[in-house]
Amino acid sequence: MVRRLTRWAVLGVLWAVNPGYLGGCNLGGEFGFGQADMVELLDALNEEEWTFENEDGAFELALSLQAGSGEVASVHGWSPVNTAYACGTRSFVASAGACLDTTTLALDGTVTITDSTTGASVALDLVLEGMMEVIGLELSNARVTLNHEDGQIRLSSDDGRAFQLDEAGW
Repeated sequence: MVRRLTRWAVLGVLWAVNPGYLGGCNLGGEFGFGQADMVELLDALNEEEWTFENEDGAFELALSLQAGSGEVASVHGWSPVNTAYACGTRSFVASAGACLDTTTLALDGTVTITDSTTGASVALDLVLEGMMEVIGLELSNARVTLNHEDGQIRLSSDDGRAFQLDEAGW
């Protein structure tokens, strides 16, 4: 009887300290999309003509992106409790686990930037590397971050269908 109570007490403490030991972070949900769905969303990004205004004027950005093969890594800080790597995180590239339901797709490609007023080319086939990240079990709340040698381009989507251009720097 004492042994049984001790076992339940230990399990209760473990669960109170880190419920990931027993159930993981993804408690019953399944991802409602796959890599092909993210690539389809990527194609929609390529078809759109993006406009961006800053202090230098108005510009058009033409993206040419494809699924990449880069690695995504994250750094975990020290914790007195060991992390349970049983979370609902997946990646289509090598990645480190985090306790969120996320999906990451590495991206490679180019962007051509044109001055909207004059039609002059500002940047031709600027090389991009980045990622598309979806937080949650459905293809919504997506973010795209694209880096190049002179800056960054960020897009976001609240519905997983239409994106908005949040930032463009070069």
